[in-house]
Amino acid sequence: MKYYFLLQYERFKRFTTDSGINFLLAIIIAVIGFIILSHLIFGKINLAAYVYSASCVFFVNLLGKEDRNNFLKTIYNKSSYRKIRLIENNVVAFPFLLFLIYMQLYWIGFVLIVLVSIFSLFNSVKGFNYAFPTPFFNRPFEFIIGFRRFFGLFLLSYILTIIAIQVENFNLGIFALLITIFTCVGFYNKSETAFFVWIYNLNATQFLQQKMVAALLFYSMLSFPIVISLIIFNPDNWYFTFVFYLIGILYIFLSLLGKYAYFPSEINVIQGFAIGFTIIFPPLLLIIIPIFYSKSKQKLNLFLK
Repeated sequence: MKYYFLLQYERFKRFTTDSGINFLLAIIIAVIGFIILSHLIFGKINLAAYVYSASCVFFVNLLGKEDRNNFLKTIYNKSSYRKIRLIENNVVAFPFLLFLIYMQLYWIGFVLIVLVSIFSLFNSVKGFNYAFPTPFFNRPFEFIIGFRRFFGLFLLSYILTIIAIQVENFNLGIFALLITIFTCVGFYNKSETAFFVWIYNLNATQFLQQKMVAALLFYSMLSFPIVISLIIFNPDNWYFTFVFYLIGILYIFLSLLGKYAYFPSEINVIQGFAIGFTIIFPPLLLIIIPIFYSKSKQKLNLFLK
């Protein structure tokens, strides 16, 4: 069991080094970024403690993937496997717990630790996998797969929008829009195989333009019910609603271009930090997006004509 955690440490260390960033620097940036984001959540969001705890549960849930845990079961006996799952879940939850204690939310912290410990007994809660029709075409597979997988989150965002209108809480409506935005951003966190890029009879510029137009169109289809509702029922705040909608476009472009900037590799530490820093300071989007666009063209030129 000790060897397993040493292996995970070495894997992460090598991953940061291969991504071109110093390991210790990565740790320092991650800690600082986590603290800043935590303060932003509690400073800007209503019911922040519950949103914060839900974020923790989301990350813990990622450790419970069925294939991964079936593999662990083949290597370790039942007792060691349970200990590994319990330790992993609590290591992920520990930074969140420390911040909850700092905010003097002791009971929420206690419930969170109990909850993530219980999660170690089960595999991940699976998404909605029924292949129901979508309003998208065949080409943007990211939206087809993502919409079906996270349909519940879109339903939640629309329900929150209705509640926001009923209770006249504009901030809750913006939170619903943010759920939609960052759910769409997550559609691009996994790269397709090189073959599914090579089959396009396009050059790199045309390929990226097609992808960006599709992302804009289908993000708009998903977000417009929220955006239009907020503008109709909060006309005095139409400007803020529209700004958040536009920022959402930039974040989706950043995620899309970030995927191809290091294609065919999976999303790496540099991309993760880039997205994290733009959340803290959104004007960085105007700098990082052109950089990722240029790098994406260079990578895709290897696979497209």
